[in-house]
Amino acid sequence: YDRLEIDLHLETGESVNGITYFASGDNPNYLGHAETSDIAQQIFGASGPSGDNTEYVFRLEQTLGEIGSPDDHVTDIANQLRQLKN
Repeated sequence: YDRLEIDLHLETGESVNGITYFASGDNPNYLGHAETSDIAQQIFGASGPSGDNTEYVFRLEQTLGEIGSPDDHVTDIANQLRQLKN
């Protein structure tokens, strides 16, 4: 995955710097459409320039909940990762 720094334009009119990750089909780490268990297995134990991928998913799940935008797919992946950790 490529780590991209982008400008985010908030509803307040403010602009802030952000980071996103992008993978295309020609990237050897790109899984594409896959079952949740396969996604979790690829994430489990993986890390990159921004840290541990499992912890990233847990933080993403938490933050989405905190801002009132929970995502069922992210939660499903996080739950699979919790099972793998145990």
